Amino acid sequence: MKNVLIFGGTGMLLQATKWLEKEYDNITVFGRDAGKNPWLLDQVENNNFEFLELDYRNTEHLKKLIQQSFEKYGQFDCVLAWIHGTAPNALATIIKELEMNQRQSYRLFHVKGSSSSLSHMKNEVIVPDNCLYREVILGFCLEGDSSRWLTHKEISDGVINAIKDDDKKSIVGTVTPWERRPS
Repeated sequence: MKNVLIFGGTGMLLQATKWLEKEYDNITVFGRDAGKNPWLLDQVENNNFEFLELDYRNTEHLKKLIQQSFEKYGQFDCVLAWIHGTAPNALATIIKELEMNQRQSYRLFHVKGSSSSLSHMKNEVIVPDNCLYREVILGFCLEGDSSRWLTHKEISDGVINAIKDDDKKSIVGTVTPWERRPS
């Protein structure tokens, strides 16, 4: 059985979540509110799909829900994580809980905003030996003399390609020249 954990896959990454739902046997999606999305509510009826409501800033609740996912599904093959900056401890907590419970190797796709590409903002993510860390940086699009942020479709398509390609680092759109980013 192929199992995936998805953190933050209910908004701009919804299409990536839908794709993963077809690729994996069991899907666990953590998010703030399933009620915002009818597709998520429909999926709750499926035996292979679980939505767990979670505020990532609540570290103890995050730990508990990850533990419950291990008890229900066992080992995970893939983790997709898009965590907002308002929960700075969430990714470290996720990695720590996986380290304590996960025996087989797994891929962690960490989706980050465009500013994380700046050299002075790079933070090394420390992962256990069985974690294949993959960084997915969301950039912007240049269009002639102007620029724009990526659409939700472009973001999801880029994340899907990053998962398929399995490169250590992927950039969706561009992050250079930085001074051309949308304001």
